[in-house]
Amino acid sequence: MIGNYVEKLDDNHVMDKEIYESAKEELINYLMENKEITLGEYRDLINSNRKNCMILLENFDRKKITKREENKRVLF
Repeated sequence: MIGNYVEKLDDNHVMDKEIYESAKEELINYLMENKEITLGEYRDLINSNRKNCMILLENFDRKKITKREENKRVLF
């Protein structure tokens, strides 16, 4: 299932692949326009909670989609 319908975020969390891709696309579009984003801004952007957004952002960092610089994320 992982890879087709479910995205593995880390050892403890998985997410529906469609929702994951949507959250990733929104982040990339935002960063192309604004250059950087904070955890709070991303939370508001995808209308989620802080914990889930942190898990997503850390996953994007590991996949080299984003890079953390202090308290902000930028495109890798």
